[in-house]
Amino acid sequence: SKYHFSRAFKAATGDKVVDYVRRRRITQSANDLITTDQSILQIALNYQFDSQESYTRSFKGVFSITPNRYRKTGLNLLAHQRSVLSAERLHHIQHNISLQPEIVSEPNRELVGLHCKTSTIQNNTPTLWKIFRRRQHEIKYSLDKGSFGISGYGTFQMEKFSAAAMLDKWATIEVSERHELPEDMIRYNLRGGKYAKFMHRGGKKNIQMSFEYAYSVWLANSIYEIDDRDHFEHYPKEYKGPEAPDSELFFYLPIRLKQRNK
Repeated sequence: SKYHFSRAFKAATGDKVVDYVRRRRITQSANDLITTDQSILQIALNYQFDSQESYTRSFKGVFSITPNRYRKTGLNLLAHQRSVLSAERLHHIQHNISLQPEIVSEPNRELVGLHCKTSTIQNNTPTLWKIFRRRQHEIKYSLDKGSFGISGYGTFQMEKFSAAAMLDKWATIEVSERHELPEDMIRYNLRGGKYAKFMHRGGKKNIQMSFEYAYSVWLANSIYEIDDRDHFEHYPKEYKGPEAPDSELFFYLPIRLKQRNK
């Protein structure tokens, strides 16, 4: 029955059928806005909207900006997209990520490590971590809690959340007290607060699937929105490395209640 299918789909993907279909249509149409010169009306009709006005309302409901503004940016935004439900993606969602995160209150943390600027396209993060792993023994007073990867987005703005957007990355460990820093390393204070804590299994393999689920499915259907604090990953002491299929790490989304729910 339609009812049973809807329940099974939600259980398997974390998403409602109607939301997935709507966002898939919007995702595909957004790509057309960037890669073709078709009019916005034609794109709206191509994706089964009965008018440009209804398409604009639906598009803005997903991306928080109008199709015209999206086209002018010239960038495919990453947040709130929906990918094809392949067998690999379904297996990952069901087995390698926590569908419901733990809502936690995190303390402030005193961190020490290395920093770089990068983007999804450049992806300098693996090199940053490789250098940091070779040098982390130079850091004194480690709390031996594993390591922390920080992603500094600044103020979270949809029109900047693209594959080409530059962001700050830190590879760090937590320390118990201040001391003289090793050459080229910096201190970083990770601000605490309310976070959604997700588990990801599989090292770096398919981690983008986990991020997409967290930001585009769970967050979109939750009572929360992103707060203006850093996003971070925690690699516990037991972490087996980015290539191990049974490696587990945790990533944290800074959250606050949506304004309309306050």
